[in-house]
Amino acid sequence: GRTRHEYKERENPTWMYEIGLAMGNLSIQAHYMGIYLHQMGGFSKEAMAKESDMPEAFEPVVAVAIGRMGDASLLEEPLKSRETAPRKRKELEEISFIGRF
Repeated sequence: GRTRHEYKERENPTWMYEIGLAMGNLSIQAHYMGIYLHQMGGFSKEAMAKESDMPEAFEPVVAVAIGRMGDASLLEEPLKSRETAPRKRKELEEISFIGRF
């Protein structure tokens, strides 16, 4: 994300919001095209910035693997079991609230 605007090099207070919008739009477009995304926050931001020669006005936030779905039967354990296990969702009460936070 661009933490500082190009114009007059001032702070960009909405840079995290902009990343969210971009990732949301990328996710929707990829799904529409039959492409899968795996977003990851567990990566070395310092290494990403260094290896990509990222300018100082930017900060890495998320890494994204993009590709087409493969055949889960070709995976080795424990990945195969994880991929073929039934999906579990949190209850709505665990991720939302009514009234005061």
